Amino acid sequence: MDVDKINSEGGLQIGPDKYKIELILDDNKMDAATGKTAAQKEIFQDGVKFIQSDNFASSFISLADQNKVLLFSHPASMEDYDPKYKFLVHCSTNNTTFPAMIPYGHEKFPNLKTFVRRVSRQGRRPHLWQDV
Repeated sequence: MDVDKINSEGGLQIGPDKYKIELILDDNKMDAATGKTAAQKEIFQDGVKFIQSDNFASSFISLADQNKVLLFSHPASMEDYDPKYKFLVHCSTNNTTFPAMIPYGHEKFPNLKTFVRRVSRQGRRPHLWQDV
């Protein structure tokens, strides 16, 4: 999925309206505390309703769930595979599955307007939306 292409065509159709996609990139630096701080910013300041993260999401699964933020992640521990988390989607978060996440999130949450993709940039090339 290409943000520039979708936005140049008027944006993502949600009901009768179209919305431009805003991509927010935050680096968790492969650290749980940094990941939780980033999630707090994304949820409370940026107002996101959708986060895609790596397995450092364990530190903020409860936070995302309590705030009804759809979280696509591959949890790091078995404790995270708990049916009490209603907004957690267990999945691989690499570039092969990323393109399918937006349509799925849009289908399940038709009023979804903001999407975050967070990956660690430490020691490797940054993953950008256009790379997928």
